[in-house]
Amino acid sequence: MAALQCGKAIVAAQITYGSEHNGLAAKNVAMLANADVSEQCSGVQVGEDWQVTAAGLGTGGSNGIGVGGSNDAFQVWSQRAVPCTCTTAMPVRVSVSSTERPMTPWRQEKSPSSMQSAVRAARRVRGFTLLELLAVLAIIGILAAVLIPNLIGLRKRPHDLEALQCGSAIVTAQITYESEHQGVAADRLDQLKTRDVSGACRKVQVAGLNELTAQDVEGTNNLSSSGASDGLYAFKVWSAEGTGMFVYDRWTGQRFARVASVFLH
Repeated sequence: MAALQCGKAIVAAQITYGSEHNGLAAKNVAMLANADVSEQCSGVQVGEDWQVTAAGLGTGGSNGIGVGGSNDAFQVWSQRAVPCTCTTAMPVRVSVSSTERPMTPWRQEKSPSSMQSAVRAARRVRGFTLLELLAVLAIIGILAAVLIPNLIGLRKRPHDLEALQCGSAIVTAQITYESEHQGVAADRLDQLKTRDVSGACRKVQVAGLNELTAQDVEGTNNLSSSGASDGLYAFKVWSAEGTGMFVYDRWTGQRFARVASVFLH
């Protein structure tokens, strides 16, 4: 720990020294003339970055610092601890060898253990399997099959409501018409000259019950009437943008029953 504190103090002092000497590094500890270095390095050996490897931990430090321009490298150690090879970047603990010079951090390569850790980390980050992607696509397809028809129906529902309002206006107007014509129902839409029918049926198609019509064509505005005083009649109403046709039939008692849509185009 003492050796590490000494190394950090030297690194900090070198930064100050370099700013005052055009980026050059001090060649020995004495050139730093720093109180923090003197305090932290008391009892700690300092030498160039090859000294411990060549001579071993038992030797005293030379207080020299290996310098290459603005780069510096040195070792700090206690004679009872593991030495540290240091640069102005940070101290790095190294092993001692009597035949091999320790590598300084700017020459040091990644160790096999760090490479293995990187490979394991890359293996943990994996993508989706083909089976998982197929499952997601199947779920999306099911949701689309359920939701799309409902959304289309929601868009067409207001047009169906317009058709039903038109049919209700025709039924109400027929009551007035029958009372004025001895119970005989009107067989044409234009015979029901009421404001409600004109307004409600403005965008709606009307045709007789037995007329062959389709949802995508215009209605005939006819009404199927018995022509007798029994007040029987029938008709169908629809919107070209709705979901189907609606039948009103007094003969069978149908009250705006929805029938399947028929398209000619």
